[in-house]
Amino acid sequence: MDFQPVERASGALQQSLTAEEIGKVCRRAFGDAAMPVSAVELGTGMYNSAA
Repeated sequence: MDFQPVERASGALQQSLTAEEIGKVCRRAFGDAAMPVSAVELGTGMYNSAA
């Protein structure tokens, strides 16, 4: 899978999912045959966030 997470400091509040975790989320939501091809994490405040 082509995976492009946002780089963060190790102590940052928000942390990216791993490529493996993204695969697990997709299989849980869409069934065992689901296999993500790519995942690009949005950065710079382009999505809602809660702390």
